[in-house]
Amino acid sequence: MPHIHCVRPLLTNTGGASEYFVVDLGADRIYLVHVNNSNETLSITDSIQMSPGSGPRHVLQHPNHPLLFILNELDNTLCVYKIEKDQKFVAVEKHSTLVKSNTDFIVDSDEIQGAAHLAVSDCGQFVLCSNRGRLNNVVVFHIQDPELGSLALRSVAGSCGHFPRYFALHGKLIIVANQLSRNVVAFKFEDGYIKEKLSEISLIENPVALHVYIPGE
Repeated sequence: MPHIHCVRPLLTNTGGASEYFVVDLGADRIYLVHVNNSNETLSITDSIQMSPGSGPRHVLQHPNHPLLFILNELDNTLCVYKIEKDQKFVAVEKHSTLVKSNTDFIVDSDEIQGAAHLAVSDCGQFVLCSNRGRLNNVVVFHIQDPELGSLALRSVAGSCGHFPRYFALHGKLIIVANQLSRNVVAFKFEDGYIKEKLSEISLIENPVALHVYIPGE
């Protein structure tokens, strides 16, 4: 069944978006949809077919390089595509997100295992994704070659909670929202490594998203 989960604008050098990526988790497909503002109509101009049963959840375009990242929830993979000049999408690499570390938050009773959130670091050098369910952590990949889109595993860190549905990056901070353990945890993030825990807020009712606001910035 169709299950639209994520919509993001196609970034171009000219500014103003008229095309959008629409992620259909149920159809295992990402659509490129053109928005005609003059007559308020939509039309599909292209699509990317993912592996059957992969369940694409998030799509994210690199802000400075012609790269597209797709996080698949159901088969726990991160796919990299290169965006050609004619806006064609060429598959480059596919990586499993299920990487373990000695700091992972494990919930043996949870039968779910799915990739959750996807982000590019502020410096543009790293791609991060979270795993939720039995294994709960955040995985960091280093973009080794921005032109080719090749990635290498950089680090893995436990989320200090159950079901890290979302995380936010801000400078040298990564803040993780653990939905089912009802806590939000801030870690130091530096050079692609998630380091010591800095602070924690507990007993939040099902945190599923967050935004970092610092006055004056």
